[in-house]
Amino acid sequence: MKIAKYLVLPIALLVLGACTPKPQGRAIGDDIPASTTLPYIKGVGISMLNQTATSPAGQTISLIPSNKYRLTVLSLWCPSCFNGSNAQLQELIKLHQAYADRGVRIIVIAYDTPSKELSEAIKNMGIAFEMGTGNRTLFEALQMKSIPTTYYMDSAGTVIKRVEGFEAFEEMNEDIEELVKNYATEEVSPEDNEAVSAPSPLSSSPLVTSSPSSSSSSSLNISQSEASPHSTEQPNL
Repeated sequence: MKIAKYLVLPIALLVLGACTPKPQGRAIGDDIPASTTLPYIKGVGISMLNQTATSPAGQTISLIPSNKYRLTVLSLWCPSCFNGSNAQLQELIKLHQAYADRGVRIIVIAYDTPSKELSEAIKNMGIAFEMGTGNRTLFEALQMKSIPTTYYMDSAGTVIKRVEGFEAFEEMNEDIEELVKNYATEEVSPEDNEAVSAPSPLSSSPLVTSSPSSSSSSSLNISQSEASPHSTEQPNL
């Protein structure tokens, strides 16, 4: 009887521990469970609905988000603009692995890069997200000043945050959590996409950040007289 008495408490604790659900896996931050799809995001900024890029195969890459995308991360890339140019691509590969099934679309726009060189980068680095070349209209709409620059577009195709300079995966993860926290919404309808047809300047957006660093980015000078980004001339750095 005494033995049974002393066994009651350990057995009860063992049963309780077996019934307690295990904690779910989480992203680097604590705000978004790693297994969940992001909510829809709607902010205020510059609309990219009329902008496109071109894939190495010549296909059009539309920046209009589909219903499966809740957030688009668009990054400007140039293989010859500064040393270690592939570093940003490596971080975007990590981001794609973490968020590809959670409603995040990643697009890399190459500046002044021949299609052949772009195709080789995709093959050699095993890149699974979209990459293409941009045109002057797109670069001017993005108000491009330096490379790399990362743009965050909401579920309606609006740029609501811009970060100039290199961004590590951990920093991009924090940016995504910040946008979800501040701009999550239940749904974004097609009317919401049309409602952003009269964009406000990027500089007036409270979420736009600018943190260029001479060691991590290259400044660009794009004038009307400059050669097209698709030409073989090097940009003014």
